[in-house]
Amino acid sequence: MRDPIDKKSLKEDIESRIMTGNSKQQIYEELIPIYGERITIAEALQNIPTLERRQKYQRTNRLLLVLLSLTAAIDLLNMNSIPIPLIWDGYLIYVVAYYKVNNYLWIWFRAGLSLLLITILIISSFTNAKNFHFDKSTASIIYMGIVLLLLLTTALISYRLDKKICPEFKEKKVWFTDSNGNEKLKIVHEFID
Repeated sequence: MRDPIDKKSLKEDIESRIMTGNSKQQIYEELIPIYGERITIAEALQNIPTLERRQKYQRTNRLLLVLLSLTAAIDLLNMNSIPIPLIWDGYLIYVVAYYKVNNYLWIWFRAGLSLLLITILIISSFTNAKNFHFDKSTASIIYMGIVLLLLLTTALISYRLDKKICPEFKEKKVWFTDSNGNEKLKIVHEFID
């Protein structure tokens, strides 16, 4: 029986093989004899985009990077005290810049949470809530519209990229004959490159 897989070294191994231009299917087949656990290898490969996919979606990824940078700039301009949103923005910029696709969901979550908070602020200001004050000037409404559009665009692009840059692998059950002549069922993972 093999020792448990060191997932960090597995990911490093996958990254180095991806950077040489290998396909996910080829890497998967190469790593099975080394690590043995097919599903662990497949799941680790799932969230690392190939060079081909990085190049194909490079413009969209850069657009997302620009949108996140604009969000960080807006947060910086509106920051009163604690820089938590700015720290979060910095982390998300890192995630996009280094294609940490398994964390793109956090971009979507951050944009969705901000959209929800801004919507609550706007609704409460128009219902004359006691503790909420919202400047209803034209400039303020235009500014909020731009922020809402920025957040919505960021959410949609990050969701789309998450699905396109790293498509899910497919599992197939395949019958094979072992060295003793016995027919056995094994699960094969197929990657779309």
